Amino acid sequence: MVFKTPLKLMLFSADDDEMRHAIHAGLERYIANFSQHIEGEQYLFMEFTSGKCYGYTWTATNNGLCDDAALCPMDAESSEVLKPRTSAAAASQDNT
Repeated sequence: MVFKTPLKLMLFSADDDEMRHAIHAGLERYIANFSQHIEGEQYLFMEFTSGKCYGYTWTATNNGLCDDAALCPMDAESSEVLKPRTSAAAASQDNT
């Protein structure tokens, strides 16, 4: 018997903004290139870092390839951490 789960959970950790953006880019690239999506299946991405948890979701909009692979932040804090920051602000935030 072959079946697919309707909810995928992916956990990861990023040491800094550069790693976080690289991980997000890689996840989005993987989602866009994966050809076996089923419409409506949901992905939940949880990042645990520096005593915090950030959450993102993505839902397949059709069967097969999906070109709308942008992760959607689940809350304001998850959205904020993805915004570009100055080097000094990023270093300060990552060291707290």
